[in-house]
Amino acid sequence: MSDTLRRRLLLAAPVALAAWVAVLIGATWAQRWSYPYDLEWMEGGILAHAWRIQQFEPVYGDPSAEFVPMIYPPGYYVLLALVGGPFGLSAPLGRALSILGTLAACGALVWGSREHLGRWVPGLVASGVYLGTYELTGAFQDLVRPDAVGLGLLAWSLVVAPSDRPRAATWAGVLLFLSFTAKHNAGAFALAIAPALWVLRGRASAIQFSVAFFGPAMLFTGAVQLLSGGNFLAYLLAVPASHPMKWLRFLPGTPTEIGTAMPVVCVAVAVLALTSAVREGPRWPVPGHVLPAVIAAGILVLATQPFKENQGGVGASGLILVGAGGMASLTGLIGQIARRRIDGHWLYGTLVVGTAMVTAGLMRGHHGGFVNVFMPACWVLSAAFGVAISRAIDDAPADNGTALVALAAAIQLALPATTTDLSRFLPTEADRAAGDHIVERLRTVEGPVLSPFAAWMPALAGKPPSVHLIALWDVGHKGGPFPDGIEPIKDSIRNGHWGAIVDSKDAMGYGARRFYRIDEEFPLEGRALTPRTGWKARPTMLLVPKGGGS
Repeated sequence: MSDTLRRRLLLAAPVALAAWVAVLIGATWAQRWSYPYDLEWMEGGILAHAWRIQQFEPVYGDPSAEFVPMIYPPGYYVLLALVGGPFGLSAPLGRALSILGTLAACGALVWGSREHLGRWVPGLVASGVYLGTYELTGAFQDLVRPDAVGLGLLAWSLVVAPSDRPRAATWAGVLLFLSFTAKHNAGAFALAIAPALWVLRGRASAIQFSVAFFGPAMLFTGAVQLLSGGNFLAYLLAVPASHPMKWLRFLPGTPTEIGTAMPVVCVAVAVLALTSAVREGPRWPVPGHVLPAVIAAGILVLATQPFKENQGGVGASGLILVGAGGMASLTGLIGQIARRRIDGHWLYGTLVVGTAMVTAGLMRGHHGGFVNVFMPACWVLSAAFGVAISRAIDDAPADNGTALVALAAAIQLALPATTTDLSRFLPTEADRAAGDHIVERLRTVEGPVLSPFAAWMPALAGKPPSVHLIALWDVGHKGGPFPDGIEPIKDSIRNGHWGAIVDSKDAMGYGARRFYRIDEEFPLEGRALTPRTGWKARPTMLLVPKGGGS
């Protein structure tokens, strides 16, 4: 048997496992796609934004009883509104766009692997690894949220940017701009791409990328800011800035959470950084591999110590990545500067991984930051894992090296395939029946309906969608740019503006129970209509103005 054939047979196992993970996740998407109600409680609020665009109503106006925007840019809303023109605005439509975004992100891994590594296998394995982070990232790969579409565009920007193809830098800038319009945190990657491109492809490429990204981004931001009367940046930046930070979620929380789901990936990427440091590090009297080894050992000891929000265990691999990998990258940079030769590909990978981890940590640490913020970091680490696989195949002895690579990749891929209970993310017939009952009940209500926990339900009943509770919470923090932002809601509740309020046992507050009374408690079987991810609050009762009925 030839060496080539043996290697292909050894690598067939992780490729097959990657395909199996894709089948499992794809089957989950298929069973969730057509569900008309919220799989995550903010889905309906996203649809409400697209509905307002279709109605030519302002999105970033002053807070009102009818609408308060969420703290995202409008790119995904506009796309949803445009596609919803011919097809009708619905949750299945929004999920279809997100599924396409996730598939695009996986496609970028495969294309990038062939383009930059000359191999398909690392990209196929990396795609399976990313899909396997479905549970870690809150099952957001197929939700009516901007995350998946934004990531699909970001992923293609990241794999196109270092290519030597004509106009690659320009296309990378355009793709990053489009990603920025969906989730503005994508813009942070421009600070990694531009300097790395300068080293890798020269000043002209860095300028082309910068013009293609920063030019449209500034024009877009300025135009939306002008059209919104100055409110756009207030919602996008000033509102989040008024929220508190939970720094334990940043460190050690973020690397530990990621490491728990991606232990093999984190260790492999740390090893990649360490071996690169040995190659690029300064020629000290101490052998080059000793310092990284000491750092790795020290981080391992620290990482296994328990702390408040997370415990050690396999999550320590994430801290090894941040500690050992970060120090090794610094060592490599010092060595390259000393030799006056910086490797552009190395710099590109280091800056992109660093940016992904820092932005993920900051967003996770933000008050209310959910695990969906890990999606870009998980994609970047999956891509880096593909690079580590390719490097190991090249550097290690033929059969033993390939076998080790195949085993490591198979272990990582087997984790989601064997430990994740995907059934808990699936809606049931009881969920549908409960949702159908509420929608039919809302059809009988005269006037508008306030449904802050399920903002799209009034729209399904033929009424305008509701303001969402998360938006009220966002503008209600002290020190924010809208100090009286929730007053219109309180006034409208006091004046009986809504014909009914769909409330929850987790009571929305703002005087709803003072000026409205319970007219019906919905017949919910077990945990029917509970969101399958994120906050588990659900609509449980109908309130009507005191002294009246519906």
